[in-house]
Amino acid sequence: AAPAARLEILAAMARRFPSGALAAERRLLEIEARCALGEVEVARALARRLRDPDLAARAAALCPEDPATTGAP
Repeated sequence: AAPAARLEILAAMARRFPSGALAAERRLLEIEARCALGEVEVARALARRLRDPDLAARAAALCPEDPATTGAP
């Protein structure tokens, strides 16, 4: 599905199963969809809220920092 459609599906799943077994995966999918839509700052804010270090690392890889904005070579 297109990123916007994925966000709608994920929102419906979050309403139906707010803390279900796949909640963490749902958050990662939301971050990925938001990055695809160009909502990079929103995606990064969501990633920063993840408490699990492994999930946070996976989320960071979904929407990496842009070297042009961080000053990295």
